Amino acid sequence: MAIKRYYASADNTITNAFQGNLTTRGTGSNMGAADILEVYSIYGQESSGSQELSRVLIGFDLSGSANTIGSDADNNKLTLSNRATAVITALSKTSGQASTRTLVVTDVEGNAVTFTIDNSLSTSTATNIAFGNANSNATQFATNIAAAINAANVAGTLKVKASSSDEAVTLTMVKRGAAGNDVASLSGTAVSDSVVTVNNNFKNGSDGANFYLRLFNAPHGQTLPKNAILVVQGLQKKWSEGRGLDMEEFSDLTNGDGGSNWVYAEDGDNGVRAAWDRQGGNFHQSPVYTASFAAGTPGVTGSGPTADLQVNVTDLVYEWYDYDGTNGKKNYGFIVRLTGSQEAYFQGNPAGTDHDGNLNNLTGSTTSFYTKKFFARGTEFFFKQPCLEARWNDAIKDDTGNVYFSSSLAPQAENLNTIYLYNYVRGQLRNIPDIGTGPIFVELYSGSLNNTSPSTASVLLPQGGGVASPGNTVITGGYVSTGIYSASFAITSSTADYNPPSRLFSSNLTKVYAVWANSGDHGSGMTAGVAGRIEFLTSSFFPKRFDTSALNPNPTYASNITNLKSIYSTNEHARFRVYVRQKDWNPTIYSKATSEALTHTIDSGSYSIHRVIDKHDVIPFGTGSLLHTQMSYDVSGNYFDVDMSLFEPGYSYAIKLAYHNGSIGSYVEQPETFKFRVE
Repeated sequence: MAIKRYYASADNTITNAFQGNLTTRGTGSNMGAADILEVYSIYGQESSGSQELSRVLIGFDLSGSANTIGSDADNNKLTLSNRATAVITALSKTSGQASTRTLVVTDVEGNAVTFTIDNSLSTSTATNIAFGNANSNATQFATNIAAAINAANVAGTLKVKASSSDEAVTLTMVKRGAAGNDVASLSGTAVSDSVVTVNNNFKNGSDGANFYLRLFNAPHGQTLPKNAILVVQGLQKKWSEGRGLDMEEFSDLTNGDGGSNWVYAEDGDNGVRAAWDRQGGNFHQSPVYTASFAAGTPGVTGSGPTADLQVNVTDLVYEWYDYDGTNGKKNYGFIVRLTGSQEAYFQGNPAGTDHDGNLNNLTGSTTSFYTKKFFARGTEFFFKQPCLEARWNDAIKDDTGNVYFSSSLAPQAENLNTIYLYNYVRGQLRNIPDIGTGPIFVELYSGSLNNTSPSTASVLLPQGGGVASPGNTVITGGYVSTGIYSASFAITSSTADYNPPSRLFSSNLTKVYAVWANSGDHGSGMTAGVAGRIEFLTSSFFPKRFDTSALNPNPTYASNITNLKSIYSTNEHARFRVYVRQKDWNPTIYSKATSEALTHTIDSGSYSIHRVIDKHDVIPFGTGSLLHTQMSYDVSGNYFDVDMSLFEPGYSYAIKLAYHNGSIGSYVEQPETFKFRVE
C-alpha cells in the first residue's frame, strides 16, 4: 500500500478577535473541542486600524502508539527515505606524515568543512582531527575522525554524522533522500596522501514517502476570502487542545481546562500557565509551506476559495522524525495562518504584541480576508478529518515473466530487466539470515539440451544494472524490503557461455535460469561449488524481443479483478489480482492449450477507488510524479495492495483502472468498475 493517512491528535483555533460587543477580545478563549477550524483576518471592524486574526493549530503523534509514522516505519508498513552513507578507512601513519593533512567533507545542503589533521591535539574539534594520541594507531585515528565530524554537526556547520569501528569510519547524511548520492566526493590532502582511504563516496540514499498536510473545506454561509494565501509552519512550543466549543462569542475560557489560546500555549490547573513566546503562537521561520486559494476554475468543484488545503510538508515531517536534540526539529505540530501580507495591518510594539493582543505588522493588509473554514478532527464526516497523508511508490515491477533481450530499438534503461526473490518463511516474508540487508548475487545459465535444468556454464553479460563491467557473469543484486531482493541486468540473444567463451547461443538461447546465491564465486562451473556458497533459488524465464511496427497501435483491453471479494473488513490489507487481455487477441487453432488464460502485463497502470453513493474519491489516480497508485506486476500479472482502514465502514466502493498508452502519452481510464463493501 502506497498511501497511509495519519489523523490529527489535537487541533484548535486561536484568535484575538472581538466578541459581538466589539469591546472584549477572545484572546483567552479556547475552541479545542469544536468541529470547525477557522482562519481569517478582519481589518478596521472595531475602529479604524483595528486588527482581528484567527489561526489554526494542528498536532500529530509521530511515534509511540500504534498506527503512527514511527510505528509503521518500524514495522515496514511505511517506506521512508534513506540517508546516503560514505565509508573511509583510517591508515596508520607517523605524526610527521599526518601534519597539515586535510580532509574535506561536504553535506547535501552544500556545507563543506575542511578538517586539519593536527599532530598537536589529542582531542578533536569541529575543525581539527586530533592525531597526537593516535600516531600509528589507526583505530584511535578513526575514533578521532568521527569525533571531529560529529563536533561539526553539533556546531551546525556540517549536516553529517559519523561512527567508527576499528579503522573504518562511516559517514551518514543527516538529511534523507537520494540527493545525498550526488554530493561531491570526499577530498583533501589526507586522501591524496593516503592518510585516509575512501572506500566509497556517499551512496545508498533513497527517496521514500512524501507527506501532505490535508485540511478539508467546511462549507458555510458567510463570506469567503478572495485570493487568500495560507501558510503552514512548524510550531516551536508544546500546546494543549482544550475542551472549548464557542466560536461565536468566545465564552469558553481555558482556566483550569488545559487548553491553548491566543496568549497561552497551555493553561493548566493550579494557575500554572505556559505563555507563547509571541502571542498568536511562536513558530519556525523555515520551512514555510504555501497554499493559494485564488479564483477557481469555472465548473470545477473544490477550486478557488472553497478548495481543500493540501501542502507537501515532507521536509518538516522528516525533521520531526529525525530529531535528536541537535538535528531536526521537535514535533509540536503545525500552525496554519494567512500569509503576513494578508493578515491585518497594525503598528504597535515592534517586539511583536501590544497589551491587547494585536500583532505588529507594518506590511499587513488593510483589506479583510474573511473567512476560511475547515473541518476539525471532531467532525462527524469520516473523510474530512485533518490528516497527514503519506504517499510513495511501492510498486514492484518483477520482469521474471517479462524479460526482454537487449535491442538497439530501445533506450539503455529499457534494456534493463529486474527480477525478484521473495523469501517466505511459514507464510511470512523474512530476511535471508546469510544476506540480511546486504547484497545478493545472481548468475544466469542457459538451459540444458531439453531445457529442463541449467547448463554448467554461466552466461556472459553486457555492462549495466548489477553488472559492473562487460563480460562479467555475476549480477550484484540488493535488498528491497523485508524478505524481498532484486537484481537488474541486460541480456543479449547472442551471448557467450562463461566456459567455453567461444560458444554462442544466438537464436538458441530461449530459456534462461537465474541462480540466486550469497556469493558470486561459483568456482569452475555450477557443479564445482565453493566453500561457504549457498544457493537460495533457481528460477527461469523465456526472454522476449522488442518489435517494430508500421502502425501506431492503440490497444484496447478487457480487465478483471479475479480475487475480488464482495465484503472486506477495515483491518484487512487486501491484494487485488488484475487479469488483462488485449481485446484484439485472436488465438489460432495452433495455439497451445493451457488450463489458465495467460494475462497481459501492463507495464504502467494505476488504480483509483471512490465511494459509490456520492463518487467521493477516497484514493484518486496517483499518476503524477510520485506514482503512488502504480500497480505492481510479477510472473502472474498485475496486482496492487490496499489498506482497508482507509475506508469508512458501511459503504460500497468502486475500483477504476487506468493504463498508460504510449501512443498518446497519457493514461486511459478503463471502462470496467469493480465494487466491494467495507464492514
